[in-house]
Amino acid sequence: MFFPSLSFNKTRVPRLACLAFLTLALRPAFALGIDKLSLEIDANGKFSSASQVVLFNDTNDTVYVTGRPLAWNSDEAGALTTQPTTDLAISPATARIPAQGAAAFSVRYVGPKKEGESTFRASFRETRMPALDPDNAGQGVGAQVLAGIVVTIPVFVSDFASRAPAFKGVEATFRRTGQDAMLSVKNGGSRHVIVDAIRIGDEEIRRPRDTLFANRRMTYARIKQPGAGASLSVVLVNGTETRRITAMEEK
Repeated sequence: MFFPSLSFNKTRVPRLACLAFLTLALRPAFALGIDKLSLEIDANGKFSSASQVVLFNDTNDTVYVTGRPLAWNSDEAGALTTQPTTDLAISPATARIPAQGAAAFSVRYVGPKKEGESTFRASFRETRMPALDPDNAGQGVGAQVLAGIVVTIPVFVSDFASRAPAFKGVEATFRRTGQDAMLSVKNGGSRHVIVDAIRIGDEEIRRPRDTLFANRRMTYARIKQPGAGASLSVVLVNGTETRRITAMEEK
């Protein structure tokens, strides 16, 4: 079970892969856990597997959690974008989770057959009803429904039987810029990869954890230059697979 760390400042969400995204309200009593950091769905246009995700209510109050499917991608500049979609179905649409309880949601691809990989996010929003004030019971609730945590996780959809190898078409290059280096990672393949770490030799110099979509490029400035005899490399992750590739220097 995964319980995301909580922060009560509204900040822009960083580019992460396989980590739950949160948007928090102002009340610190909300706590929602989830058992998976991402989902992989096998779909070929005629058949789609269903993946299950379990959410946990780590509070002493009953909460309601509503699922919302989002299409997820990045623009040419690398900024992440989401928008509502009907190609992904989350069932049930809303679940009641008692105090210290849990509820299972099923996530299934219901869109048309597509080549390569489709990327989505499954969003789960927590809400709860405010407690009635016995002194004002005759006047109704008299308070707004409280909106709490929003947890979203990546969902990757592809035809498992025909998809390309995870790291096919991914390459990295760098060029020296004064005292630093500029690193470029290009994904010329048909599946996403996570740019997990940047290394010089065995020294980890940066941990981006960025999602690099198919046919996209990501650039990292102010990278430490490799010295004589050392290599600059990138650690890539896709699901349970990991690969380390060497960045070639541009002349």
